[in-house]
Amino acid sequence: MQRDVEIEIETVDKSGGFIGTLWFNKNENAAVALVQEGLATVHSYSADTLSWSRQLYAAEVCRAFYLRGMFCFGVAAEPTRSLLLGRGKS
Repeated sequence: MQRDVEIEIETVDKSGGFIGTLWFNKNENAAVALVQEGLATVHSYSADTLSWSRQLYAAEVCRAFYLRGMFCFGVAAEPTRSLLLGRGKS
């Protein structure tokens, strides 16, 4: 199965490693899809520098809800990470 993808490089480190985004179907972020399916986890040090990091954290939360038999209505309806971790006001 082949798909057209786009790669967007956000930053490059000294050793040549990069952090970026792999887009498929013109508007779907591969990292968010992998986290939602439970095939990847979020590395907060790298994720916090991305403009779409909230989507990653929301996908992680939705996956946790799914594993507990609860529903999450999409990544757009994302709760704040600090509330989920008990660091914010309720």
